[in-house]
Amino acid sequence: MNSAGALIALFAALVALPGCGQNIKATITVYHTLPDSTALTRYAFVTMQDQDENSENATYKNIIRQELLRYHYMESDVPNASLLLSFSYGINEGKEAEKKGIFLTSTYTEYRRGLWMFIFQKGVADEERKVVYEGNVMCAGTLLQVSMVMPAMIRELLRDFPGESATTRKAFIEP
Repeated sequence: MNSAGALIALFAALVALPGCGQNIKATITVYHTLPDSTALTRYAFVTMQDQDENSENATYKNIIRQELLRYHYMESDVPNASLLLSFSYGINEGKEAEKKGIFLTSTYTEYRRGLWMFIFQKGVADEERKVVYEGNVMCAGTLLQVSMVMPAMIRELLRDFPGESATTRKAFIEP
């Protein structure tokens, strides 16, 4: 193979590599009955059933806390909060996918990641909790660790919070 052919083959291989240094396409869906603006709304985090309190969760709580503060949502303890916030996240086991390049087809493992956030209006009893916000972010890519993209997923979900209800939008996030 001559040097020009080698350069073309190298370029084709680079084009065929999925997810390297690229933004990740995310789908964000929101449903809510929250007002567009609030004056110091108080919320408290509540842990979902079977969710561990660990440093990864604490990191994500801090990001959520910072983002909500921009919209005048203040964290509180449960007795003094009017809203309760829960979130969950995960990544699947991955599946083989193909990327067709100009000259080559490559295979890679694609992982689907999700973030789900729920805000409940606090009732007198647990049974009286009413969901006032449901939002989720779904994206796929080659990064195995959910922690690499979760901060960007949280920020994108809470961009223009609470957003227009009953909408789904696409966005590119940078891990």
